[in-house]
Amino acid sequence: MRILVTGAGFIASHVVPLLKELGHSITLFDRHRPGGSPDDAWHAGCRHVQGDVCDRAQIARAQFDYYADFL
Repeated sequence: MRILVTGAGFIASHVVPLLKELGHSITLFDRHRPGGSPDDAWHAGCRHVQGDVCDRAQIARAQFDYYADFL
């Protein structure tokens, strides 16, 4: 399943590794790109889309562009 995760913070850092273990394809949608810290290795292998979750058009475009099955 293709999943679009909004936010790349604390919750995503715990949920995304589990989703990846289950074989899902993950796209992260956040204002900032995760990285720069050894603790941020959990996002490896994910697509990254920079955007603001307060902007519905950006989320809709990301969902459409990456054919997300689940948001």
